Amino acid sequence: MTEGKGTNLLKAAKELNIGIHTAVECLVKKGYDVEAKPNTKLSGEMYGVLLKEFQETNH
Repeated sequence: MTEGKGTNLLKAAKELNIGIHTAVECLVKKGYDVEAKPNTKLSGEMYGVLLKEFQETNH
């Protein structure tokens, strides 16, 4: 996993087996301003939010 490093939106979405728009919707609901582009860089905090939200439902 790429936790702790900046990662792009597409890579995070693939790791969690979700779509880019699903990831963006989740982050926007949590108060982040995110562009729905595959190469958008996510902060470690944003990546953590996605992990917490979607990793639990996939495993």
